[in-house]
Amino acid sequence: MTDPWTTATPGTEQDVTPLCQHICATLNVDDGIEVAGCTPHHPPALTSSGVSHVLIHLKKTRIFTYTIKIQEADSGERVLKAKTVLAQLIMSDPLLLAGVTEFDYECTSNDWTGSIVFHGHKVDISPFFDGQILQTSSIVNEIIRNVSASSGQEHVCNISMVPIRTSIAFLECESSSTQQRFYEEANIRKWVLEHGTSPFTRLLVTVSDINTIGPVGDLATAPRLVSTRKSSDMSSVPKKKARVSVKKNITCVWDCSGSMRSMYSESKQGLRKTIEEQRALAISTGNPTTLTVITFDHEIKYRIDSKDIVSVDLADIDDWVRPRGMTRLYDAIVSAASRCSESTHDSGILIVMTDGYDTNSEASPDVVRETLEKLKTEKDTECIFMAANIGNAEMVGPTMGFSSDTSITFTPGAAESAFDSLSQSALRSVTGGSARFTQIERECSVNCNVRSATVM
Repeated sequence: MTDPWTTATPGTEQDVTPLCQHICATLNVDDGIEVAGCTPHHPPALTSSGVSHVLIHLKKTRIFTYTIKIQEADSGERVLKAKTVLAQLIMSDPLLLAGVTEFDYECTSNDWTGSIVFHGHKVDISPFFDGQILQTSSIVNEIIRNVSASSGQEHVCNISMVPIRTSIAFLECESSSTQQRFYEEANIRKWVLEHGTSPFTRLLVTVSDINTIGPVGDLATAPRLVSTRKSSDMSSVPKKKARVSVKKNITCVWDCSGSMRSMYSESKQGLRKTIEEQRALAISTGNPTTLTVITFDHEIKYRIDSKDIVSVDLADIDDWVRPRGMTRLYDAIVSAASRCSESTHDSGILIVMTDGYDTNSEASPDVVRETLEKLKTEKDTECIFMAANIGNAEMVGPTMGFSSDTSITFTPGAAESAFDSLSQSALRSVTGGSARFTQIERECSVNCNVRSATVM
């Protein structure tokens, strides 16, 4: 059998699909975490330089995505295992999950190097991994030590990771004769009310267990972490968990009216990228996924009608979205939503993209809203609305039954970034997360000078 790492190596005749399938099929994760899928970092159809990384999507309460560089199988498998253990550590710790914006681990021969970027602080965690044992408590200690050291004489709240400015508080259950963890009083009160546990020991506590010392000047001891986490032994092999096959449906409703001429290229690439990413995800997970592509101007055309996404032909996509005619937006949404309601899928997404107001429909916004609300009630379907030249999509979308959270405004000048935001939203939705657009995605979609960072 051909090694999937070799076939995906940049500089060769790349086929990333076997590697994505291999990772998704063999990756072992802890109980409560599932492998949601694996996709190319840059779909081959949109780049001439090939794919150098793949994205791995894990799910717990939300989707967590990290990358791995395509490399030789020997180091690739070891790095994959190491990064997955580290990813699960971050996913399982609310403080790390809120503060880590990037992490990496690499292996050259038997030399391991790794780092975490936490609240803007890059922390070297290489000393805490020997290829077999990942010293999780030491890693968290090092992160806190690094943040505290950079704050000079100021005392750092171990929830917000910024200097304490008002009253200092602590929990007795996190105290020892030599170590103490301190918090901004307001922060620890909020944490306990929301979680009902101490942040680091996970013991059940109430607000009455919070001890207040007083103003910052009353505290002479710098905050330190109580070591409560066990090391992760990567030499052990977790029990493989069976994955459940879920039937999914992707429906794209695309504006090809005459006003789309100014961003024809971006529209075409955006649709292709969305489909390619969803296809890669379907292949890697083995989840049967159907695709429907509808374009509309003054006519509504089904370019692909409930076909297996793995085998769809995109050769004519240039012609599908070539601008012409008027804008029959409402009728197109009603037609697509009605077809989704008839589908037998378990879950899905309905994506609607337009660059202007309806000019040619028989249906009204009220009919659209009723149809979408019926769809969302009867089917596990998220509806995404991407629009330009209609004012604020977050306000216009809900008048047609879309959620404001999954409605996004874009400007023609930022169309490329906007379509990237759309594909990321759709990817989150299909992997079990939320299609809700992030603030940075909204900013990128209206300002071409804003660049969103990839969270590893």
